Amino acid sequence: MLTVVDLLQLALKEIGVNGVGQSVLAEDLNDGLKKLNMMISQWNQRRWLVYQLKDLSVVSTGATVYSIGPAGDFITSQRPTTIESAYVRQRANTNLPIDFSLKVIQSMEDYSRIAVKQATSFPTAVFLNPNWPTGQVFFWPVPQAAIYELHVVVQVVLERYDNLNSPLGLPPEYEEAVLYNLAFRLAGGYQVDPMHTTVALAKAALGTMRQVNTRIPELLMPSELARTDSINIFSGQ
Repeated sequence: MLTVVDLLQLALKEIGVNGVGQSVLAEDLNDGLKKLNMMISQWNQRRWLVYQLKDLSVVSTGATVYSIGPAGDFITSQRPTTIESAYVRQRANTNLPIDFSLKVIQSMEDYSRIAVKQATSFPTAVFLNPNWPTGQVFFWPVPQAAIYELHVVVQVVLERYDNLNSPLGLPPEYEEAVLYNLAFRLAGGYQVDPMHTTVALAKAALGTMRQVNTRIPELLMPSELARTDSINIFSGQ
């Protein structure tokens, strides 16, 4: 299994800083680890570089706001910056739980336009305020306690590495992308220009990640704009 130190040694060889059979200085390895973690943090903000989404849930407590993060109501290793989708599951007065999609409010400006934020009723919208280190999740209207199961779908962040012996811990197709993009980043610190092949491989590997991870949801038309006189070419109706 590829470890962080293996990756750094390969990256330094790629830019010609470390030769065959030479030992890498501890200072270079530690600096490389820091730059690797910086790169991973940047990648976490690009949806197409994150390979997995996770459905997080809590039972409604009647609270106005729920925390999300390592020690939040919604527990994640790091606080997310966006909600990809959300829904609410009705738990009470039904033999079969029913899920209802929620509108994701994208900005604080839009959330601030809600006139009565303390209104209590069936929730229809959700807003994430990405505070650090713990985010805040607001459901509106405020769901009553114990009646609903609240779900948010967020990106599973790519983990930062604590030490040089940590395994890379990513799907195999990520190895080349991490290697060549890290080599590209390390080159500047040694005042060397990466080879054209290194740059090309870094771009190609990122292109592969985009192709593998991009998921385009089906376009939904607002009911006010939907046509009722169109024909389904498959059913003829």
